[in-house]
Amino acid sequence: MKKIISTMLAIPLAMGLISPVQGQDGLAETLEALVKQNAKGYLSPLVTAFGTGANSGTFQRAKPHKILGFDVTLNAALVSVPEAAQEFEFLIPDNNISTPIAIPGYGTHSVDLPFNVLYSTGVMVPTFFGETDGVNVPVNNTAARTAIINGLVTSTSLDASTIETLAGSEIDNAIDGIPPLGGEEGISGIGVPLWPSIMPQFSVGLPMNVELTFRGFTLDIPESDDQIKLGGFGAKIGFSEFIPLFPVDLAAGYYATNLDLAGVVTGANTIMTLQASKSIPLITIYGGFGLESSQLSIKYDYTNPADQSIDTIKFDMEGDNKTRVIAGLRLKLALLTINADVNTGEYTAYNLGVGLTLR
Repeated sequence: MKKIISTMLAIPLAMGLISPVQGQDGLAETLEALVKQNAKGYLSPLVTAFGTGANSGTFQRAKPHKILGFDVTLNAALVSVPEAAQEFEFLIPDNNISTPIAIPGYGTHSVDLPFNVLYSTGVMVPTFFGETDGVNVPVNNTAARTAIINGLVTSTSLDASTIETLAGSEIDNAIDGIPPLGGEEGISGIGVPLWPSIMPQFSVGLPMNVELTFRGFTLDIPESDDQIKLGGFGAKIGFSEFIPLFPVDLAAGYYATNLDLAGVVTGANTIMTLQASKSIPLITIYGGFGLESSQLSIKYDYTNPADQSIDTIKFDMEGDNKTRVIAGLRLKLALLTINADVNTGEYTAYNLGVGLTLR
């Protein structure tokens, strides 16, 4: 399972750099720079979407359960990813590659070519949620050719015209052998700007107007010792009783949810909420304001196809989750409860919950 996840991460991030730099010093550093810089752009919307979904459905009314009262609820959230988060600017690393050029009668000379000269800058490519059509960063043939000729002029006693005459075809072949960043098929997304989130949740009432919440699940991966773990806890305390004649229930809550995906991807999400609700027979109107955060850590081994060496790729990313406004409606029929709410923040999430509630 770890190998599958690592491969899924590496496919859009390896960037097809092996051919021009095969056997050259600094290959690992070049790959690492490419992966770390652009993986964050590619995956950052996923971090925000995951955090938005995981932090949804934390409450369906402000009033805590009575002592030993409880509810068991299954929440399903659908996160909408905005258009601006479906592409990012591909970052060209501050690296060089060394290209050997043979000049008849004058030997072979190596020319160092900066990536920001070789490749076009400012190219927008899909994020995880972007278009399925692959986009790559093309080689700037004119700039590459000029850089090679200038490098050969510096390292030989020949002028540009002579180099063109003697080594023009060799230069063309060298440039043709440099693949675009992103590979021939390019970088692509899933083509669906939506992220689903499922969260089982159990809440129980305690003394002092406190309610404790447990959420998440563990899933064993078939034919593997690995697991997907999504879980956390939370609590809220009601305080409207301290405000005489206040017409609505008020509470403050805190919820944390963690992810462990076979040890390759780990995440942490938190949200602090100010909750308010008003109940009439059968119906509760609820809402609130939240301060939240989301973070993912990724660590996996990348096998370099040039020499089969293994490089460990590791980086952390923070989502753009900061604040959210929650508005919802709950219907209670005997023990059965059905609730729906809209969560508006960096991304918008639509949450539906179904459960059983007692006291």
